[in-house]
Parts: sequence; structure tokens; C-alpha cells
Amino acid sequence: MLQTPRPDSDATGTRRIASESLHLGETSDRLLVQRAIRTGLWIWPSFTALDVYPSGKTTFSLYEDDGTTQKYRAGGFARTTITVESPATPDAAGDTITVNVGPAAGEYDGMPGSRRYLVDVHATRKPAKVTVGGRAVAEISQTGQGRQAQDKLKADFEAATEGWYYDAADRRGVIHVKLGPQALSKGFTVVIGL
Repeated sequence: MLQTPRPDSDATGTRRIASESLHLGETSDRLLVQRAIRTGLWIWPSFTALDVYPSGKTTFSLYEDDGTTQKYRAGGFARTTITVESPATPDAAGDTITVNVGPAAGEYDGMPGSRRYLVDVHATRKPAKVTVGGRAVAEISQTGQGRQAQDKLKADFEAATEGWYYDAADRRGVIHVKLGPQALSKGFTVVIGL
């Protein structure tokens, strides 16, 4: 069950999340799903992060409810099927990694109509192209070398509504894909061409 964090409120009623890093599940195929909200920021809600280790076909069912009541017993919950398809070891030019987030089935009190996503896909090769719903997602490129250039790349990525970049030094290679709001009723597909 997804437990929504209990935010602290200031005198104005603004909700502040102290921190949350909630691990929602792990299959034997290493598909990790977590809700990520940055520590100390004034955001509610933030985004859902998918940390994907592609290896053949994997499937995960994300379960959510309101996190406060027992309405889930009467059907007040939603499930979203997340499927990843790739070669057993996707590291060759021309390999494709597909991450499909299906439409949410069911509903619960307070369920958002859309959600932003950060999809981190572990791969040893920089992709040639990244698409969502058949539409190309723009690469956010690093200009220059060194720590300042890396910091600027990450700041540009953070500021962007949507985009991707490849970090060969992050956990032996990670493709970071940031997506704007996606309707939970429709689902979406990210395709990464290596």
C-alpha cells in the first residue's frame, strides 16, 4: 500500500514535505519503483520515479490508495501495470528498451488526474533517440567539461519540463528521462533506441 507522507504545515497552511523516498516494490527482475519527493522543497505532490534495470521482459503492478482510510477494502484503490521490454543485456547499437506505463485501473479519493515522471534506465550505452508516445524527447546536452559543466547539465535537466540526458558515470550508466504531466487514465510508452 502506498503510504502518503504526512506533511508538516506552516502558519499559512502551506504543506512542507520533510522528505520521502518510498520504495513501492521490486520484482525478481529488478524493476524498482519509488515515489520521489526532494528533501525540504515546498512541493505536493512531486513526481513518480521509475528506476529501471532492463533485462528481458519484466512487469510490475503499482498499487495506490488514499493512504489514510480503509476505503481500499471497498475498492478505493488503483493499480497501474508497468512493463519493461528489452534484450536480456541491452548494450548493443540498435537495441531497444521499452517502458510502458499502462492506464491506472480504479480510483481513490484524492487521486490525481495526471502525474510527472522521472524514468531512470540503466544502460551502458548512450541512446541514439528517446521517444514518448512516438514523439521525440529532446536531449539536454552537456556543454564543456568538469564539475561545473556537470552541475549546469543537472540544473538544466531540473529546470526543463521534459528532456533526457545520459550519465555514463552514474551507476555504470543511466539514461535520465524527465516527462511532463501524463494522464493516469491513458498511460504512456517510453522507447529508448540505443
